[in-house]
Amino acid sequence: MPPRWGCLPFPSAAPARASAEARRGQRSSNRLNWLGPLLNSRIRADPPPPLTRRSESAALALTPKSTAGTPPATGKDAAAQETFLREVDDALREDQLRNLIVKRGRPILALVAGGLVGLAGWLWYIDHKRSVSDTQGETFVTALDQLQANRNETAKQSMAPLAKDGNPGYRAAVQITQAGIAQQLGKEADAAKALLAQGADVITQHTDSPAPLQAAAGRGIKAFGQSTDMAKFASTTQLTASVDEWGPYYIKRIGDVLAGKWTSTDTWGGFDSGLLGMSPFTNMPADVAALAAATAADIKSGKNKVFVGPLFDNTGASKLAAGAVMDDGALSGMQWLLKGIEGKLG
Repeated sequence: MPPRWGCLPFPSAAPARASAEARRGQRSSNRLNWLGPLLNSRIRADPPPPLTRRSESAALALTPKSTAGTPPATGKDAAAQETFLREVDDALREDQLRNLIVKRGRPILALVAGGLVGLAGWLWYIDHKRSVSDTQGETFVTALDQLQANRNETAKQSMAPLAKDGNPGYRAAVQITQAGIAQQLGKEADAAKALLAQGADVITQHTDSPAPLQAAAGRGIKAFGQSTDMAKFASTTQLTASVDEWGPYYIKRIGDVLAGKWTSTDTWGGFDSGLLGMSPFTNMPADVAALAAATAADIKSGKNKVFVGPLFDNTGASKLAAGAVMDDGALSGMQWLLKGIEGKLG
């Protein structure tokens, strides 16, 4: 009896292509369901080709070989199978993308929209803040021009909105300027109050009035007197005061008159001349008082020169070389602001 050979039939390309085209219109959720039946149908589509026995060694040939070494039916079926699997892969990707959009689309869109709204709001805030700052700067410059023209009351009115609603920098500048206006108008107490409202924790002055010292004392703020010992006006808050000693000056000048040697001249006298002194250092720790007394002694002896270079103005220009000492003429003719001080001189 001749031998019986069993073989899995090789699929034909035509039924597979027809089956794939017929099912492409179905819903994506069913695409994987028909994959198994489709492959089975391809397996059963055609009867196996006849097998031939080539030799006694039972060598088999399923199909005759082509001249190129590839069975013709096999090449076509491989191309069809590759196309079919590509379509299945594309369908699967479409399903995954659709499911992602359905499940995550709204949160992602909401997040993107929120980010765009936040960015737009931030950009608007920055632009608005810059615009307000520019407007306030123009207002402040206008007020300074009015001050230079001696229109103090007009300048005060111009700066009033900045003192109330300006940004912190302009509020501070306006309060200091208002203090200067008050001082020019002879209202030293108002000038001190303006500085105290800004948060000054120490008040110093260059007036002969105890009003600034009294204004500070009313709020428990430490302060310095000027020209004379003002401790009786603020016994618990005055730290010290410069004391002008006019006695030696008058004695010498009257002596010059009596001797016929008097001439008009400028007189500069510091600690070493006896024309200037300091009242007791009070209302401070003992070590601070000792340091203050030692500093005054060093100035009197010349050890501490105070105005020693390098010094620069607030534009960065050099005004005193390193190691140089500013003399009386330079001090009296000083028309610039030291580096770190804001503002300008008219």
